[in-house]
Amino acid sequence: MNQKWKKVGAHCFLLSVPALMLIYPYLNTPVRGVHTLVTGFDKAIPVIKLFVVPYTAWVGYISLSLVYLCFKDHKLAFKTILVFDLGLMICFIIYYFFQTEGP
Repeated sequence: MNQKWKKVGAHCFLLSVPALMLIYPYLNTPVRGVHTLVTGFDKAIPVIKLFVVPYTAWVGYISLSLVYLCFKDHKLAFKTILVFDLGLMICFIIYYFFQTEGP
């Protein structure tokens, strides 16, 4: 297979991540019961709105890293995206059986 098509394949496989994320809204419902994980320690920690910036930057960093891998090393990109997808699916199984809420 030609090198160009391998890179195109890696980019197409990259679309599996947002496709899997379409499942999350159906899992994030209180239908099966919700467990709270809030502790006294959580209540003592102040919420600082500025901390949203590193959190959202991390999502962008992961996304850009995966796109970079698709261009640089398509074999590594396939493996990395596959592991990322498997991690998402494992999380979704846990979310299905153990729905939680935080502070």
